[in-house]
Amino acid sequence: PSNDCNFPLCPVDILNKIENIEGELDSMRKNIEDEINCSYDIKICPDGSDVIRNPDNDCKFDLCYNCFREIEECPDGSYVVRNPENFCEFDVCPQVVCPPDVKECDD
Repeated sequence: PSNDCNFPLCPVDILNKIENIEGELDSMRKNIEDEINCSYDIKICPDGSDVIRNPDNDCKFDLCYNCFREIEECPDGSYVVRNPENFCEFDVCPQVVCPPDVKECDD
């Protein structure tokens, strides 16, 4: 016959098997959580996309790389770009320090 001449399982035996399977699943879930060891948080990026914590990077959020590829010219003539680590804001321009000048006027 289809069950190799074994008696069907009693309801109690079925419940025990289910409990054993559930226990094994809980153990597997715990092992996965222990291995990853990051909370499951989601960070919403400025463009509306999202990133999660990265277990390969000390559980820090992955970067939002979807910043617009824009550049901004600074007063000193250098350029800065949008920074994904700063919510796609432009990096700060270098501070312009003017040397002390002397200008002679014709009076």
